[in-house]
Amino acid sequence: MSNTRDQREYFRIDDQLLIHCVLEGTAVSEPAAEEAIETPEVKQLRSLSEELGALINAIHAEQQTVAKALGLLSQRQQILERLLVGRLHPNPDYELVTANISGAGIAYKGQTAFNQGDRVRVAMVFQPSQMEVTIHGTIVDCAESGEAYQVRIDFDEDEFAREQIIQHVVQRQS
Repeated sequence: MSNTRDQREYFRIDDQLLIHCVLEGTAVSEPAAEEAIETPEVKQLRSLSEELGALINAIHAEQQTVAKALGLLSQRQQILERLLVGRLHPNPDYELVTANISGAGIAYKGQTAFNQGDRVRVAMVFQPSQMEVTIHGTIVDCAESGEAYQVRIDFDEDEFAREQIIQHVVQRQS
């Protein structure tokens, strides 16, 4: 089982997603008190969002129109969830990028420069499901590439977030 899990972490895909990457400790635009709001209804909404996102990704390969409609419904539900918690998205700091992603890390061209070894918080919104995943990591490399930066990040050992990323990668591969 462990060997299979390890192998799944390194399956990679090129995918378009929204990303917001900041240095650890950087203040986010949302008040920290809002993160503490964890009512049973909010937990259930998040759980349903994750389950719906997985199903939408599974449907996408065969029924793109249906998947797009379900993605829009999912996005609508997530906006309502954020309003319930007091967080209104979309965050203007998110960039739409083409990224090479796996359960172990991500590489993408972005507008923000980092130093090798910097600790970062990475928030990603997968398409078409609109599932949002946040994980911490370490900058492996950040090289200037034209008017952008080629950023490479190794993810931390966050089992929950990594599993969500792996599920997205595996579903998009099929």
